[in-house]
Amino acid sequence: MKHLTAAQRGNIETLLQEKYTNKEIARRMGRDPSTISREIKKGLDGNGVYRAWVAQVAYEANRKRCIQIPKLDPPANYRLRSWIVAGLQKGWDPSWQYI
Repeated sequence: MKHLTAAQRGNIETLLQEKYTNKEIARRMGRDPSTISREIKKGLDGNGVYRAWVAQVAYEANRKRCIQIPKLDPPANYRLRSWIVAGLQKGWDPSWQYI
């Protein structure tokens, strides 16, 4: 599991209110302490207090910006893509290493 859920963010908020340390929260949640530390920094409100909803909004905004661009589809790579497709049609093995 890579990303924290909204429920896990709520759990972090609750545990922080109960004065648990980042390390204790990480252990309870089965996460790395650095993950919890970054999450807390991301979810601080204007008063320096972690809020799960602030962190969730930041997470959703980051996910909207994060798109993967296919490397061979842009017009700049048209010649490379054509060369690769032609090679595959000739029977090239894409798993062979050229290095």
